[in-house]
Amino acid sequence: HGVSVDQLLRRVELVLKNCRDIRRLGSAALDICWVACGRIDAYYETTQVWDMAAGILIAREAGAATGHLGTIPESWNRAAELYAHQLLVSKPGVFEAFQTLLR
Repeated sequence: HGVSVDQLLRRVELVLKNCRDIRRLGSAALDICWVACGRIDAYYETTQVWDMAAGILIAREAGAATGHLGTIPESWNRAAELYAHQLLVSKPGVFEAFQTLLR
């Protein structure tokens, strides 16, 4: 499930080199809603399902792309939409670019 500190630092470096800035509001649901309303282009994080589920629903309804940076383990016996590890949410058209950049 987890991502190493080295992987996290690598991702931050890649985003800073390829994007304008990194924003964190302190709430996964709020960050994801900012993607939904177009205030930010993408959100990636490992979180808990209760921290992201409402935001994911809002983002999908608004047309955002949602998925993961990694694969969902076979041992996960719940809906893939509720898998909160290595979550990626983005505005349409940039999901694959972010996924490729951050893998």
